[in-house]
Amino acid sequence: GKRYTNESLNTIWKDACKKAGENIDMYSGLKHSSCSQFINEQGMALSDLQTITDHARLDSVNKYAKTEVARKRELMEAGSEKLSGLLRLVK
Repeated sequence: GKRYTNESLNTIWKDACKKAGENIDMYSGLKHSSCSQFINEQGMALSDLQTITDHARLDSVNKYAKTEVARKRELMEAGSEKLSGLLRLVK
């Protein structure tokens, strides 16, 4: 029933990082995780991610763009379906 304080969240975060062998501050870790989810799970374009996260430059968002293999496959299949449709129209 009580809320988490910033101090308690940071303690939990640091303990989890220690167990995982990582050394990353909570802000950076949560930001990276959220941005990666926008790209991989919601299929958001990098330019849209740049807009909602207020990054000044598009290349600043590229570090979050480690697209998962499943998402890459999905995009490639969608692209090949579009290409197939165009080729049928041209024939």
